[in-house]
Order: sequence, then C-alpha cells, then structure tokens
Amino acid sequence: MTTQIEKPELQIDEEFKNLIQPLSEKEYMALDESISDQGKLLSPIITWNGVIIDGHNRYEICKEHGIDYETKELEFEDRNAAKEWIIKNQFARRNLNLFLRCELVIKQRAIFVEKAKLKKQNSAENCDTRSLMADDAGVSHDSVSRVEAILNNFSDKVSDKDLKKLRDGEISINAVYSKIKDKNPSNDDKSIVVAKLIDSLVNGCNKKLQQLPQEENISEEDKAKITTIIEELQKLVA
Repeated sequence: MTTQIEKPELQIDEEFKNLIQPLSEKEYMALDESISDQGKLLSPIITWNGVIIDGHNRYEICKEHGIDYETKELEFEDRNAAKEWIIKNQFARRNLNLFLRCELVIKQRAIFVEKAKLKKQNSAENCDTRSLMADDAGVSHDSVSRVEAILNNFSDKVSDKDLKKLRDGEISINAVYSKIKDKNPSNDDKSIVVAKLIDSLVNGCNKKLQQLPQEENISEEDKAKITTIIEELQKLVA
C-alpha cells in the first residue's frame, strides 16, 4: 500500500498544457501502470515559478495514487521563452507524426511573430527564422502550409473525426487537404471555371452570329451589337 505524501500544489497553466499533444488513452494507461508499478517518479516534473512546464500527466497520476515526485525549477525570461522550451522539448522527446510536427511548427511560429513584434524585427529576418523552424522540425514548407490551411482556413470543413485521424497518424495530410480543396475551389480555380463559361458563351454567340444572315428580321445594327458583346467577352478571358 502506498503512503500518501503531501506535496505543495503545482500550478497548471492551460496555455502551456495545450501546447503539448495529449496522450492517447492507451499511452496514458501505460504511463499510469509504469509509475504505479515503480511506486515513484523516476524523472522530475519541470516547473517555472511553480507552474508545470513538462509532466502534466505524470503529476496527475502521482496525485491520484499518492506517489512521491520531485520537481526541477527552470528559469525563463518570459512566457514566450517558456512556450518555446515546451515546443522544442516535444520535438526532442516524442515520436511525433508529420501532422503533429507541423502543428508544433505553427505554434512555434505564432510565438516568434509575437516576439518579433515586441522586438520590431524586420520582415526579412522574420521570414528566414520561420523557414529555419520548419527545417529544424524536419517538415517541408508545403506540409506546414497545408496543415495551416486545414486548421485555420478550412477549419469549419474538417470533421472532428478527420482531425483525430490526422493526429493519430491514421490519415495523411494530403488526403484531407485534397478533400477540402475539392469542396472549396481557390480563386484561381474559380477563375478557370468562369473563363470556361465565358468561352462557351462566346462560341455559342459566334455560331448564332454565323446564322444571322439567314434571318430576315435581324438588322445590321443588332448584328454589330452582338459582335461587340462577343469582343468584350473575349477580352475577359484574354
């Protein structure tokens, strides 16, 4: 039987916690079993000013079973520095699939943008650093852009089921992106559709115009008007 050991309550910051991908039910149960069997926590819970930076699940399990734990206090310049550490720690410690890595890069970029505003960095330096983030995470810029579109631009089109599959690595980024793109044609795609419609209309008008000399009730003035309309339509797709 484990003896309940009183420890000071650690603080949980929801923003910090949400930067970390939650464990699956299976992973959490395995961690719970491992800690319970050992009867102690082998690695310390990382904190900053008493706030958990790393070890939310381990802390929860220890509290539930009354298991002793140690903490290690780190120092950071500010919240942004703490958030950067959390993200980099995820890259280093967890076997993350492509979608999760891209998600972390997007979160990392948001932190950098906030820092850049405070420091008033120029846009060139901003761009270079953002590129390095993707490279350091081992993901392509295209993958990050597509994940960003899935999470932000088309968030209302992505089902919770597909999001879960993405995070669990059961479906590819391209598969979900393609499905969304088919339902949401881009401006370029829409322009192509409009151009085809206009082209079809022009062809129809031309055919009709060729038949006009055979029509007794069509004046030369009306013919000229139709010709002008065709020319204006052709300019739209030129």
